[in-house]
Order: sequence, then structure tokens, then C-alpha cells
Amino acid sequence: MTRKIRRHPLKNFRFNESPYRLLADVDELGQTLPVVAGERYRDYRMLLPALKVKRFRFTSISDAI
Repeated sequence: MTRKIRRHPLKNFRFNESPYRLLADVDELGQTLPVVAGERYRDYRMLLPALKVKRFRFTSISDAI
């Protein structure tokens, strides 16, 4: 069975994942890139790597836009 790999950000998902559990489940780290927190926080910039983790739990879909 072939899995389709998504290569774009997810929007409007709520999650309740512990940062400690997330970092314990990291399989791979990607290149560190500049990231803007969102349109509302344009002046708040971060340098973050992409993470490939073993598991990540989403709890629901948000109606927020």
C-alpha cells in the first residue's frame, strides 16, 4: 500500500500533544527555516526545523479561519 505524503501545512486542526512527548518521538529533523507565527503576529519570527515524528494526535477540527 502506498501512502500519499502531504507537503503543505495543515490549517484549523486542534491538538493536545505534550511538547515533551513530541520531542521524544522525533524521527528526523529538517533544515532550519524562518517562520512567521501568523498574519496577526508578523513581527514575531522564529527559526524552526521541520520535524518528522512517529505519532501526533489531533483532537478535532476548528471552525476558526
